[in-house]
Amino acid sequence: MNLGSIPGYYYDAEKQKYFKVQADHVVPTGAKYAHSEVKREQRQSKKRKVVTLQQERRLKQTVQRARMHDSLTALGLRSELGLREITGVLADRDAAFVANLRPRRRRVWVPTAGCRIAGTVQDFQTFHRTQNVIAYSNQHYGTSVFFVEGPPYKDSSKVGSSGQTVNQRINSWPCIAFNSSLVNLHVVPPDRPIYPHGTEGETPLLIAVAREPKSPGNVYLGGPHTSQSMFRLGELASWLWASSLHPATLQLAVSGSDDVFILDTATASVAHCLDIPYESRDIAWLNRNTVAFGTQPWSPERMKPSQKAKVSEKYALALWDLRSHGQSFRFLHALPLTGIRMPDKEESNVQILVSDNRRIDLYDTRMAKSPLLGFDHTHQGPQIELDVSPNGDLVAALDVGQVVQTYSLRSGRHVEALPQPQSHDTAMMTKLRWNTRSPGEVPSLQACQGGSIVEWSWSPTEEDAEDC
Repeated sequence: MNLGSIPGYYYDAEKQKYFKVQADHVVPTGAKYAHSEVKREQRQSKKRKVVTLQQERRLKQTVQRARMHDSLTALGLRSELGLREITGVLADRDAAFVANLRPRRRRVWVPTAGCRIAGTVQDFQTFHRTQNVIAYSNQHYGTSVFFVEGPPYKDSSKVGSSGQTVNQRINSWPCIAFNSSLVNLHVVPPDRPIYPHGTEGETPLLIAVAREPKSPGNVYLGGPHTSQSMFRLGELASWLWASSLHPATLQLAVSGSDDVFILDTATASVAHCLDIPYESRDIAWLNRNTVAFGTQPWSPERMKPSQKAKVSEKYALALWDLRSHGQSFRFLHALPLTGIRMPDKEESNVQILVSDNRRIDLYDTRMAKSPLLGFDHTHQGPQIELDVSPNGDLVAALDVGQVVQTYSLRSGRHVEALPQPQSHDTAMMTKLRWNTRSPGEVPSLQACQGGSIVEWSWSPTEEDAEDC
């Protein structure tokens, strides 16, 4: 029998009997089916339904952060896609690799026999095992760039047939000379035959960018046996800060004090130009259609003094789309941006490494303004000496004390300070970069200091690395 379904009767649960409803029947206070209790239960049920619907709606509109292992911090997006192995020893492996990096200083032979004034090596790149490019400068002759065949070191020697030590023969070809300091060198290997004006050859393409737009120019494209182009970027009162070459399209992005330029190396012409309100000290390619550089979102000349006092974060990372020429200002900073790097060596990057004079932060362009992780790192000068390892896991940066510090993007922690060479040099280190001469070779770290090159190479024992 269905309890409570008999008209005119009610069921008493305690006595388990039906009783006829009388005309003077009164429901006891607090009874389950009293009118007040039924209304109260209906109101509470309605509130619970409203709260449940609101929670479901918020969950649909909220992007939940993935739960990842502590050692990966906020870098688990690639791990979720299966692009990065997940083990508990990744951070320990980076620490073990850095602990076995041994320094070695090598004096560079400069192919300027008539110049006896001491100078500095501004850049040094190896595009083949025996072929190098050297940029050398001094206070009287500006900057000279040479192609060098053979190891350009003063300690490069071999034992002759008579048992005596003789120096190896080094062939060099002068490429270009600038009247100002060097900004950057870019060398395209011979297997990528894209040269100015569409000419092809068997020699590499050299792109050299100088600081000031003095005569004969500040941008050089060419090689020892190919057509050469020399032209000027910027006004006479301006200067250039940084340059970045896209590996696929071979377009050169150059940032300066007043403008940002995009050069097409195939035609040796300026493809795009953007006027910026504040100088850009570094530039990098986010993908083949987007350039990232540091600047101010607004012009400081147009701001009132009261507005300047209220704004604490005056600098930002600008993303410039070359297809639509649209700009987006992201990741505000209180200090000017001194370095921009891409940790992923892929075609389409989503993560970007940004630094100022006090910090190094890793951002994800798909997320909000807060960084994924950051490191406290203080350096001097308007530009930071910073580079990311080829696998995108280790960051090497020069601090204010001229010591190379290493950081792990796996764990988000400081790894170790690299040891200094035994022979002391007071000159500042420049052009800090990771080098890999072959695909399967262990990367090494290189920096130019004075008239020599300092290289940190992997050596599991102390005896394998000697300071020259």
